Amino acid sequence: MSFSKRTSHTAMMPWHSAAICCAAVFSVGALNAAQLANPQPVRLWSYSQLLRLLKKKQPSYLYSGLDAKTGTVISTTPANGIAGGGTGVTPGTTGSGDTQFSVTNVQVAGVDEADIAKTDGQCIYQVNGARVLVIKAYPDNELEVKSVLNLESEFSPYELFLDNGLLVVIGASIRTAPVEKGYFIAPVTAKAVVVDVKDPANCKVVRELEVDGDYLSSRKVDSSVYLVARKYPDFYLYSQTLGGGAVASGKARAVSSRVRRNAGLVPAVTDTALGPKPHRMAPRNVFYFPGFHEPDYLIVAGFDLSDATKPLQVTALLGAGEAVYSSRQHLYVADTQYLPPVGEPVPLQVSWGGVSVANDLPLQSTKLYRFDLDKGAVSFSASGKVPGTVLNQFAMDEYNGYFRVATTTSNWTPNSSNNLYVLDGNMNIEGRLEGLAAGEKIFATRFIGERCYMVTFRMVDPLFVISTADPAAPAVLGLLSIPGFSNYLQPYDENHILGFGKDAVNGLYQGMKIACFDVADVNNPVQLSSVSIGDRGTDSSVLQDHRALLFDKNKGLLAVPITVAAIKNRTPDMPPTTYGETVFQGAYVYNFTLDGGFVFRKAITHQSADQAGTYDWNAAIQRLLYIDTSLYSLSNSQVKVNDLGTLDEKRALPLPQ
Repeated sequence: MSFSKRTSHTAMMPWHSAAICCAAVFSVGALNAAQLANPQPVRLWSYSQLLRLLKKKQPSYLYSGLDAKTGTVISTTPANGIAGGGTGVTPGTTGSGDTQFSVTNVQVAGVDEADIAKTDGQCIYQVNGARVLVIKAYPDNELEVKSVLNLESEFSPYELFLDNGLLVVIGASIRTAPVEKGYFIAPVTAKAVVVDVKDPANCKVVRELEVDGDYLSSRKVDSSVYLVARKYPDFYLYSQTLGGGAVASGKARAVSSRVRRNAGLVPAVTDTALGPKPHRMAPRNVFYFPGFHEPDYLIVAGFDLSDATKPLQVTALLGAGEAVYSSRQHLYVADTQYLPPVGEPVPLQVSWGGVSVANDLPLQSTKLYRFDLDKGAVSFSASGKVPGTVLNQFAMDEYNGYFRVATTTSNWTPNSSNNLYVLDGNMNIEGRLEGLAAGEKIFATRFIGERCYMVTFRMVDPLFVISTADPAAPAVLGLLSIPGFSNYLQPYDENHILGFGKDAVNGLYQGMKIACFDVADVNNPVQLSSVSIGDRGTDSSVLQDHRALLFDKNKGLLAVPITVAAIKNRTPDMPPTTYGETVFQGAYVYNFTLDGGFVFRKAITHQSADQAGTYDWNAAIQRLLYIDTSLYSLSNSQVKVNDLGTLDEKRALPLPQ
C-alpha cells in the first residue's frame, strides 16, 4: 500500500472567479407585503466602504461567531445531514454486467449527496475518524484494506463523493495564524480534497479546494461538485487592531496588508489548480441590500471533476443559511431570520405543562436564496421570503418551474401552526396554505409530483396529503391521524410512502415505528402496515439522516442501523416517560412488500458477546450497502459481510484503529 500527496500547479494563471454576488439579510419587522418584496442589491466600491458598513452591522453575540474576549472563531458543528425535483427517489442499483451495487439514498434523482461511505462496486470508501479507508470489497473473499488516507493533521474529513475513479473528500481545515497586537484567529475553511483512486493501493491527491467558513452541505450533479459554507466576518480582530473609531473615521486605508490578509473580513478561496495561496474576494464584487440587519457570508462554490483546468467558481452573499436543497439546475439555501415581537407582551391562553408564556419571543421568517448551477459554475439568481421556519432539506422542492416550501410559524409556542408556500420563478409567493395543525409543528415533509406529504405532531400524528396542482391555491386533499409521528418519509411508489419515526403515548414518544401509508385514495389515506421496535430510548440514525437507510424496492430490502432499548420489568402503572435499557446495538434487516408488510429477517451486530446490552460508539453500525449478492455493514471497528439471500454471516474484516 502506498499513498502520495501530489498537488498539480499550472503556470501562473491569473486568479479566476465568477462574478461574486454578495447580498445581506433584510431588515427585520412585521411580515407585510413590503418586507416580502425583493429590492435590488447595491454594489460596494472600496475596501474602506465595506469596513464601515460591516462595523455598523456587527452581529449580536448570539450570531457573531466570535469569542468576545479572545476574538477567536467559534466553529459551528458541521451539518452532516445536516439533502426535489418533485419526484420520489427510490435508492436503486448501478453497475455493469451482472454486478450491481446500492447507491446513497438521496432526495432528488440525479443529484448525488455526499456521505460517510460510498462504493463503486469494487471498493468501499469510508470516512473512519480522521482518516478515509479504501477497502477492497468485491469479490468479498478478497476483503481487505487497500489504503489508509491520512490527508493532513489540520484536516477533518466529513463526507465523500465518488466520480469515475476520483474520490472527493469533503471536510474542514483549521489553522492558527498570528495577527498583530498578540491576537490570534483560527481560520476555518470548508475543504474538498480530490484523490485519484483508480489504483486503490496507490491513491494520489490531485487537487485541493478551500473556501472560508464552516461547511454546511454539498451536492454533485453529473461531474460537478458544489460546496456550501458560511463565514462570520472577524469584527473583533479588526476593532482591536484598528483602535476605536478608525473605521468610522475613514482610516481603514492605514490598516496593514498583513492584518487585511489574516483577519478575513472578505472571504478567501484556494484552488491548487491555480496555485497554493488563497485569494481574497474583491470588495467591488460585494453586494448588499439596503437596510440589511446582520452580515454573515454565505458562500457557494463549484468545480467540474471532468475538467481539472477549469478554476473554482465562487458566489458569495452577505447572508446566512442552514438547510440546503438542490435540483439539477438550482441550489437553494434557507436562512432563518428573527424578528422582534409586535405589540405588548401578553400571556398565551394555552401553554405546555400549564406554564403561561408571554408573547415576547422573536417572530421568525425564512429567507430563501436561489443559485443557478451550470457545469460547476454558480451564480446567484433570486431570493424570496416566507413566514415561519424550515425544518430541513425535505421541506423544500422545485417542481415545474415553481419552488415549494413548508414552514412552521411560532414553533417556540403552543400557538404554532404550519404552512405551505408556492413561489414563482422570481421567488415571489404565488400560492399559500396556512394555519394547518394549530399547536403542532412539522416533523417530516416529502414532495412527490404535485403532492406534498406533511407530518405534524403534538399528541397524534396527522399525515396531510396536499395538492399543489394549482400553484396559486394549494389545498389539503386528505388527512390521517394516528398515534406517534414520522421523522422521515421515503417514497415507495406513487401511491405508497414509508414513514420512519416513533410511537407515542399521550404525546410522549416511545419506541421506533416504521409504517407504510397507502395514499391511492388521496381523500382517505390509510396506514397499510407497520412494525414497532423496542421501547422509549430506541433510536436509529435514519430518523436524523436519510442517507443511513438502505432500501431497494425491487429486492424488497430494507435495513436500518438501530439501538434497541427495552423495559425489562414493566408494570401496569409504569409512566410513559420510562426509558428502557439498551439490549441491542447494530442493524435490523427486513423484507418489505405491499402484500406481506414488514418481515423481520436478521439482527446484525458488530459487538462482541461480552458487549451485549451496552452501547459502543466504535462498534455502532453507521451504513449498510450491498454489492452483487453480499450485504456489507460498516462501523468504525469493522466491515461485516452477510449473504444477501440467506443473511448468513460470511466474513468480517477488523479495521485499523
